[in-house]
Amino acid sequence: MVKGIFSRVSSLSPHPSATEPLPHFDHDPEANAQWAQAELGTIELGDARSNRRMVKVFSQMLNTPGASIPQCSASVGEAKAFYRLLDTDTLTESLLFAVHRKAVLRRAEQSGCIVLLSIQDTTSCNYDTHHSLV
Repeated sequence: MVKGIFSRVSSLSPHPSATEPLPHFDHDPEANAQWAQAELGTIELGDARSNRRMVKVFSQMLNTPGASIPQCSASVGEAKAFYRLLDTDTLTESLLFAVHRKAVLRRAEQSGCIVLLSIQDTTSCNYDTHHSLV
């Protein structure tokens, strides 16, 4: 269902907040696991095992940014379990974004800041004239 979003997520870095330090992606699995739990720990996929697996695989992706699912999985079985999770009907982009939105709003509230800037890079690339890339 949401395989495409995970290819994008694997190349993203989480944003720092005033209350939760940013994991430094220097292969600190514990910090990445804590951030993944804070970010996706409230997800409800209808099964506690699926909820835990979602947090675990997100943490693994944070440990290996840009890696494919087989590369960030510890075994073939773990990669297959990740693919099965992505194929469940309950896991949707809308659900992931809703859980992420709640986590962002929670961090914003906890920051105590009066003004928070939400800066977005609106850069776009057009490769239509590069026929070798099509």
